Amino acid sequence: MPTDAPALPEGPLIPAEEVPFLQSGLGMGASSCDAALRPSTGRVLACRISADRRGFTAILCASRCPELLRDIRAGGKVAVIACQVGINRSLQLKGFDAKVGAIEPQDLGLLAAQTSAFAADVVHYDALPEDMIRAYIHFEVHDLVAVSFTPAAVFIQTPGPAAGALIS
Repeated sequence: MPTDAPALPEGPLIPAEEVPFLQSGLGMGASSCDAALRPSTGRVLACRISADRRGFTAILCASRCPELLRDIRAGGKVAVIACQVGINRSLQLKGFDAKVGAIEPQDLGLLAAQTSAFAADVVHYDALPEDMIRAYIHFEVHDLVAVSFTPAAVFIQTPGPAAGALIS
């Protein structure tokens, strides 16, 4: 783990009550930075949370975020923001040990469920045409990558007085 990474506590790092929320089909993005602190970002299509709640995996399209993947490979730092469309409930997870790898077979089911739920929320709350949203979240299986990390911190990012509060 990089020297600027905090020591991790024992036990689950992602609160149990947040697992259904995080896997419910949210608007998600990932970010990192290079050695000169220039930011890089990418759209997260879906996520997987390990059974022990100590691991988070973001599924992305590699061709849409080459700089982000380069920066993660070089430094291991990543932040993922997850926001529910319509109510703006948001969480942020930060990690310092991120690795880029291949998706796992169960990720395809997660992708189908989470992207469909996201599209339904956007159509409902933003009244955008579903075909437009489907184009936005479209992916080719051969282009998918997994960014897996141990969340060093989970924060509330919902606008309001608790924004920025550490929850794990």
